Amino acid sequence: MSGNETTDPVDTFSYRGYTNLANLLAGKDIDDKAFLKEITSSAAFETHKASMSAMWERYQMSSIDVIRQWSQENLKESPDTVFYPFGGPDFNYLSSFFPECRLAVLVGIEQAGKLPFIDKLSMEHYTEILTSLRTSISSNVGLSFFQTLNMAEDLNSYLQGTLPVVTMFIALHGYEVITINPVMIKDGKLVYTEPDKVFAHTLDKKIGDGFEVLYRKHGEKGARRVCYLNSNLSNEAFSKNGMDKLIGKTFKGKLTFLKAASYLLHQPEFSEVREAILQNSKTILSGPSGMPYEAYDKNKWNFRFFGNYVGPIPLFSTCVQDDLKAAYKSTTPSPINFRFDYHTSSSFTLAEKK
Repeated sequence: MSGNETTDPVDTFSYRGYTNLANLLAGKDIDDKAFLKEITSSAAFETHKASMSAMWERYQMSSIDVIRQWSQENLKESPDTVFYPFGGPDFNYLSSFFPECRLAVLVGIEQAGKLPFIDKLSMEHYTEILTSLRTSISSNVGLSFFQTLNMAEDLNSYLQGTLPVVTMFIALHGYEVITINPVMIKDGKLVYTEPDKVFAHTLDKKIGDGFEVLYRKHGEKGARRVCYLNSNLSNEAFSKNGMDKLIGKTFKGKLTFLKAASYLLHQPEFSEVREAILQNSKTILSGPSGMPYEAYDKNKWNFRFFGNYVGPIPLFSTCVQDDLKAAYKSTTPSPINFRFDYHTSSSFTLAEKK
């Protein structure tokens, strides 16, 4: 597995188990009426469907459609490859900003987890799981980011890790889920940990610290790929876990997306990943909490400023960027009408290498 393309067996798309489960998690109708009928015929699922539908319809109009319009107007072309460090399970904003993306990697400190309803325990607690899903995404659609500590509480022992959330968002964005596989980094590339089971018709795969979801639009030829890696990006682990080579090979000349990144790239202990992103990225779309403005070599980058930068929220009060404030005052930033990063007065920069 490398690059943006997949080589798929003829019957790859014949197995509907993953799509059925993704639609269940998303509160959507399922073609196979016999699939997990105990859940899909329950009052709890009807409540889940109604709640998810109402929430997503409001969010679609207020945010997704607006973000898509921004992308069409401001990105020269929708990127096919995106690196999203500190993104956690946020497929939602990834897909909203980059609807033509074919390969993306999300990185977070949350465990990768597993799919629910493939074991007796989660089946017995499906009502709590559906409730937890709705709770876990409320901050993402309301605030534009996941709150890591809250997410750990929301995803209770019956609903583990980021995999259910990523899978659910893929279905909410209207895609079919083809298969899910455990992956790891090897020599700067993402490879399968169980290559003989890649297209096995089973929901029960041992995920480990990373997974890949193959998905596609209905009727689309070939598959798209989004991967999630539970990985420490600090200097002490950056080269040990292979993230340095992954950025240098797979994402060289591509786009890096930084949103709600907790100002980690402003810290000395994250200097290696910061420099790797600056060295290898062609484009960086970042909120104030992502790439520090002072880290850019201004002779090598062109900038466009969006929104209104007024400084950090109180939680990050020490991370004021006076040089970024000055840059905003010296230009005419383009207004935005959607939430981004932490502050209600949202802002971000689009930096393109000269």
